[in-house]
Amino acid sequence: MPETVTKNINKVIYNGEILIDLTGDTVTAGSLKKGVTAHDKTGEIITGTLDQSEEIDGIDLVLTYGFSEGTRTFADDGTAVARDSAGRTLTRTFSEDGKTCTSVLTDKSFCGRATLGTMTLLSSHRTARP
Repeated sequence: MPETVTKNINKVIYNGEILIDLTGDTVTAGSLKKGVTAHDKTGEIITGTLDQSEEIDGIDLVLTYGFSEGTRTFADDGTAVARDSAGRTLTRTFSEDGKTCTSVLTDKSFCGRATLGTMTLLSSHRTARP
């Protein structure tokens, strides 16, 4: 019975044309979301181990409740800006009728300024009219 040999393939060339080339890929199990599969630069199948659930939970908390420390400024148009000691900025903008609040969390330490999360809340609360 012939022996089966399994070999990883990271580059496919057909008639002198490169069809697939993984040799320059930078994906690793540690940078890939937990449970997701891909091929690394050697062609080996890898399964992600990156678990960001704790970080995402933290972002959701900040978007909902704001920072527990830092500075806060309020503009005449109703925009509130809070900054924490880690360099993150939370900007809350309210619609003219006050029924919509958009919160945007950014971090200047990621490539100049990266958006970590955005949340828009719509108020269905109606005030009673006489």
